[in-house]
Amino acid sequence: MSVALIKSGVKFKGRLLPIKEGKWKGRSIETGAKNLADILSQATVFGKPAVWRDPTKFQTELGNKKGVVFFWKIDGYNGGSGSHIDLIEPTSAGAVCHSHCYFSCKQIWFWELR
Repeated sequence: MSVALIKSGVKFKGRLLPIKEGKWKGRSIETGAKNLADILSQATVFGKPAVWRDPTKFQTELGNKKGVVFFWKIDGYNGGSGSHIDLIEPTSAGAVCHSHCYFSCKQIWFWELR
């Protein structure tokens, strides 16, 4: 996700892995989903996300919005402490993530992309 954000022109500072060559040499990526979500929450990046503390309502309340989604404390993933960040978009069958949606979690954070 960090590389996709960098390629899209989103400015942020990753804390972990520096890109060693190519167009984005010297930029750093963030491999931790929660850490990346915290970075995206900064006013200088995407700002405060919409937060669902009842993830069962997320898909119906999302409507036709697309954006970046963060699934926090996923049931059965890393002992319930795992997290995932992805791109999500609406389809006629409901919301679809580009890699995987984890709707069974404690919280869902969402930043709309227009």
